[in-house]
Amino acid sequence: DKPKCLPYRAALIKAYEQFNFIYPLSKLASSGTFRKNEHHPILLSDGQCQYLWRKIIKSESSITYSEGLLKAVISAWEHCQQWQINPENPNFLYTAQTRQFQRWWLLFEEQLKQQGLITECQLIPYLLDVQYSLFSSPVIWVCFDDFTPQQLHLQEYFLAQGIPQYQYDLKEKSSQAEILAAQDDKEEYQQLMLWLHLKIQEGHHRIGVVVPNLEQESSLLQRILTHH
Repeated sequence: DKPKCLPYRAALIKAYEQFNFIYPLSKLASSGTFRKNEHHPILLSDGQCQYLWRKIIKSESSITYSEGLLKAVISAWEHCQQWQINPENPNFLYTAQTRQFQRWWLLFEEQLKQQGLITECQLIPYLLDVQYSLFSSPVIWVCFDDFTPQQLHLQEYFLAQGIPQYQYDLKEKSSQAEILAAQDDKEEYQQLMLWLHLKIQEGHHRIGVVVPNLEQESSLLQRILTHH
C-alpha cells in the first residue's frame, strides 16, 4: 500500500478530527473516565485565531494597533508553543514589551478555556495528555530542516508506543557556478543564446534566466529569442 502523504499541519488536524469522532466526550488522562456532556475543545481556524488575538490587542487602549503588530504577536506565541515555553516564565518580566505579551498570552488562554476552544499549536499537548494514539502505522518525517521541542516530544511518544519512525530528505543537487565577464550587452546575449542552445541539446526543457533590468530589455530580448 502507498503511504498516506499529508502536510504536517493537515496530519495533526485530521488526527484531532478522528479523535473527536471516536471519543466525542472529554477523557481524563489520569483516570481514563469520561466527563458527562463535556465535549472536546473546538479547533479554531487561522482566521478565527487572528480574530481573537485582534480583539485582545485592540482592547488595550494604550497600544496602537496594526496588522504588523498582530502578526508579530501571533508568530511569537506560536514559537512559544512550539518550543514549549511556559507563559509564567520569569524572563517575560524583564521588559515592558515582554510583560505586555505575557498578559495578552494569559488572557488569550483564558478566553480559549472559557469558550471551549483550541488552536492548532495546542493539538499535540492535548492529544498526548489524553493518551490518544495519533497514528498506528510507521511515520515518515519528510524534508524537515529541523525539529521543534514540541515535535521532538511527539517523536518520543511514538518511540514509547513502539511506532516505527523514519526521516527522509531529498538529495542535494550539485550545482556549478560560472562567471562570464562580457564586453557589452551584445556579447552577453550572444553567450546566453549559446548557453540556452547547449542546455536544450542536453535535454533540459525548463530553464530559468534572471534578467535584472528585464523591464527595459524585454523588447530587445524578445527579438533575440525570436531570431534564434
